[in-house]
Amino acid sequence: MIHRGFLKGFIDLCLNTNGKWWVVDWKTNVPPGVESAGSYSGETLELMMDHSHYHLQYELYLLALCRTLSGSRGEAVNWNEEIGGAAYLFVRGCRESDSRGVYTAKPSLERMLTLASAMGLEGVVK
Repeated sequence: MIHRGFLKGFIDLCLNTNGKWWVVDWKTNVPPGVESAGSYSGETLELMMDHSHYHLQYELYLLALCRTLSGSRGEAVNWNEEIGGAAYLFVRGCRESDSRGVYTAKPSLERMLTLASAMGLEGVVK
């Protein structure tokens, strides 16, 4: 029997820039009705993020990052000091000249603590 969940994915990149950790995910899907790279507006990206449950995906990715970092150091990650957030790059809409096609976000510490508790990962983020 094959079990299917509604989230599937891999973190494409973890990076530390200016002392903050980020998870980065490249996306190649095309939103309905989009015919050019210029159509990847903030509103379009928000619809794509909602439709594909990418908000939950990046929260889980960030929690996995915190678990990895805290496990290697033996102490919880300081969310506000050490985490930059998540960046989703919709590659068909990205251009060097502007930020269309790029979605960035950082969940609240409260949200991450709630998610960590629900997954039995208390102590990985503070």
